[in-house]
Amino acid sequence: MGFLDKVKTFAGGASTVEIEFTSIERQPPETASMPITDTVIKGRYRITAKKDCTVLAHVAELRTRCGDKDGTLGTMRAKDVNDVDNQVMGAPYQFPYDMKPGDTMDAGFILVNVDVPKYYEAYGVAPKDPSVEVFIKVVVDVKGSPFDPSAETVVAMT
Repeated sequence: MGFLDKVKTFAGGASTVEIEFTSIERQPPETASMPITDTVIKGRYRITAKKDCTVLAHVAELRTRCGDKDGTLGTMRAKDVNDVDNQVMGAPYQFPYDMKPGDTMDAGFILVNVDVPKYYEAYGVAPKDPSVEVFIKVVVDVKGSPFDPSAETVVAMT
């Protein structure tokens, strides 16, 4: 493999897997909602390999975003990391694990100690203010990739 091929492979990590949410709180991800007072959020997602790769970790984050106050990435509020030091008991995989093109892996997350009213307060707005977006972001850490694949889905607060 030539130098340019190595650079393309290294920089192309975000295209190695695709991430698709399958449920948030046992609801379709497109219409998921939850009470604003819930302190735990659970969800499921599917990882599909597009290229040969080694997965080092799964990271799920609860984030909030409010206009220009914290940018497009939002502010991370809660995090669930599964990696070699934090394996998932009973999962069909153990980190690190290899995937071939077309392989799929179903995984899940549990975000705890969530305090959504406090996040709204931090922005200086009332709970459920439409200027605040609450969303889940999942990142799959792929070995050798500086641009790890990720996916986001919004969760409506009720």
